[in-house]
This record gives sequence, C-alpha cells and structure tokens, in this order.
Amino acid sequence: MKREDAIERIKKLMAITHESGATDSEVFTAITMADKLRIKYKIEKNEIPSNSDSDEIEESEPLEVKYGYYVYPILTLAKHFRCNTLRVGRLNGSDVLLYACGFKEDVELFIPVAKTMIKYLDQTLFDKSTQYPSKKQKYSYLIGFADGLRSALEESLKELNLEKKYELAVVGVPAVVEEFSLKNATRASMTNWDDIDYFTYAMGYTEGLNYKI
Repeated sequence: MKREDAIERIKKLMAITHESGATDSEVFTAITMADKLRIKYKIEKNEIPSNSDSDEIEESEPLEVKYGYYVYPILTLAKHFRCNTLRVGRLNGSDVLLYACGFKEDVELFIPVAKTMIKYLDQTLFDKSTQYPSKKQKYSYLIGFADGLRSALEESLKELNLEKKYELAVVGVPAVVEEFSLKNATRASMTNWDDIDYFTYAMGYTEGLNYKI
C-alpha cells in the first residue's frame, strides 16, 4: 500500500467512528486500525482532515453515575481515546462530578463507550441479585475490572510495535490535555490494597480482561 492510499484508508476508518449506527466495538476497532496505519506509514495527525472545527480542549457534560467512588477507577479507559477523566469533589461524596476532557472529536468518541461500560457495571454491582453485596466486594471488583481492562488494552497496543516517538503522538494523551487536566480537576488517590478482597478482585480482573468494548 502506498502512503497516499494509507491516508485515504485512515479517512474512511475515521468516518466510521462518526457514523450514528456504529457500535462501541466498531469505533474502537476503527481507531486501532487507523493508528496502526499512522504508525506504519509515519502519518502525522495534521495530514488527516479533522471533523472538529477547533483544537481547543473541552470538557464533556458530567457523566451520570450512581456512585463515583466505584466508577472512577474503570474510567482510565479514557487515555486510550486520547482523553483524561476529571473529577470535581470527593469521590465518596454524593455531589462528586466526573467528566472527560480532550479534543472535541476524541471526547465524542469516548463518551458513548464510557456510558455503556457504566451501565454494565451498574447492572453487575448494584442490581438486587448481585453476587457482590458488600462495599469491599464492589470496590475490589472494580479495581480488578479496571486492571483487567487496562491489561487487555495495553496488550493490544503492544501488538502495534509502536516506536516511542509515535507512541505518545498517536495513541497517548496529548500533552495539552494532560496540562488541562492538572489545572482543572483533582486526581484520584492510590488504591488502598489493605481494603481489597482478592478473590473478588480476581473475578473483576477476569471480566475486565474479557470485556468487549
């Protein structure tokens, strides 16, 4: 494939991500394939026309979550969409707000995936028939799920055989987004491993590893 053909292929893949009927899995697959082509042919972002009218950083509307304390760990997925997740307020407070920030087109791709995942976890952990009734079990499952999901996504990135100088430019969170994040919201605290139920953590890890985006 010639470089010009690769650029046209990337345009078609990115068009899929903006189709109203595209599933989360189709969107993620299209992004991954486009990134592979960008890396292989050393195609810079500015060579691909953007659907966004601006390169300004923006925040999403607050994500609708029942319990921010539980949901925050799994939203680390945002970085695989070149976004960050922000929080305002205490994670265990009733008034905590969770957002995504990044370039407009990246945020628009990430939010539907995040909402689908939040719905799945709400049904898994907070349904009356859940097998994880205690607070410790719920939290342990979420930490495990987050780690399993992260492992699966990082493994998929390893398969791209990324060159270091393209790893940050193509699939990492842009520096301007990181800077915006640091200025506008609080980071989450580290996990307290003394509060983890390791059996439930393992259950969450396995399900995160196999979760289909």
